[in-house]
Amino acid sequence: MIPLTIAVFLKHHDDPFTLELVQNLLKTLSQNTYCLQPLQEKLIPTIVSILNLQREQAGSFTPATALEVLQTLVVNCKPPLSDSLIESAFPAMVHCILRSDDPAVMQNGGECLRAFVHVAPEQVFKYKNGEGLNYIMQVTTMLLNPTNNETTAAFVGKLVITLITKAGNFLGENIDLLLKGVISKLQLVRALNIAMSLLLTFAHLFLTQMEAVLNFLSTVPGPTGEPAMAFVFGNWLNRHADFYGTYERKVSIMALCKIFEYGVTSKDIRITSVTIKEPVKQATSTKPRTRSQTVDQWVAIPILVKIFKLIIGELVYLQEYELAGEESDQETEDEEEVPNPTAEVTVYQSGTLFNRYEEEIENNDPLLEELIRQEPMFQNSMEENLTKFLQNFSRDEHFREFTNHLNDDEKSALQRYVEINF
Repeated sequence: MIPLTIAVFLKHHDDPFTLELVQNLLKTLSQNTYCLQPLQEKLIPTIVSILNLQREQAGSFTPATALEVLQTLVVNCKPPLSDSLIESAFPAMVHCILRSDDPAVMQNGGECLRAFVHVAPEQVFKYKNGEGLNYIMQVTTMLLNPTNNETTAAFVGKLVITLITKAGNFLGENIDLLLKGVISKLQLVRALNIAMSLLLTFAHLFLTQMEAVLNFLSTVPGPTGEPAMAFVFGNWLNRHADFYGTYERKVSIMALCKIFEYGVTSKDIRITSVTIKEPVKQATSTKPRTRSQTVDQWVAIPILVKIFKLIIGELVYLQEYELAGEESDQETEDEEEVPNPTAEVTVYQSGTLFNRYEEEIENNDPLLEELIRQEPMFQNSMEENLTKFLQNFSRDEHFREFTNHLNDDEKSALQRYVEINF
């Protein structure tokens, strides 16, 4: 089976469908203790040889594909990693990334490096008496370089999160360098998925290291010279409503809930002094008016007020998706009861509309399986979490201060979850 798998990979490495089948086979073989060693003995030299090829020598063999296969191999290994992975594959991977200007190589390389750090952080960082740390910082700094194509940073946020959470004790002052790199990269990116990846770095830190990230953002200057706190929250809060992916939205909104709770109870000036600009409808005159006779004006509001609005909006979002899923499920059942062979049927069930986190992890990011098992926020319904959050806050002495900032739609939405008269 192992020689056949490698043969198929070498012959059809440029076929996405075949590559997916090979990846599934490698995952299964890697998880079998009897197959792991012979698999690595046969496959790692092949991968390393591809990674060491210069561009003009590579021909149809793409380093990006080899990095993808190597990531699959590492992700499904149990620590400690074998000598061949650490002494041979790891440095070959790093050198391949550093000499490349191919966005696909950089993306896959960053994900492959994340796999190494996730599975065996101590082995990686201690490679050649600390050379591993230098390698990691070189690659991550390269991915965060503002002058590079922004697509190279598509997954770098996850890499930074993994570095801090799995190997923060090895990084020391390099943590500040990484976060400064994230801020620099965030200044220039336009694509939502990349901005989201970078911003989730700070969301994770607020969930796990509140005081440390507050100190960092309040002392490090942002693009305009003011503390980076305003820059990060300005980007984050204005983009949260557009975030997609169950995991991403959960991390973002739960971090915002934690920040809101901390800010209200502590009155920490590092948070309460920060404002964000928000568009509001202003009348053009005092006479009776239609919607078309209003204009958007930008006003500065405290970030805690904005977060409160986003929490309400997130709850509405979740309910709307659930309702849309139920309606599409019913439509699907009706179509099954009365089949119409000429009709164009679109499968749009709730599981597709709003992917369950477990399915998303299995299909897209096995490295996050550990998080779903450890984080309490993933164990309960987000709708239930946010409803309880608002109900608890409604009994707080500061509740009315925040409801005074709500518009009519937000007040109406809040009344669905909290008993309140305006």
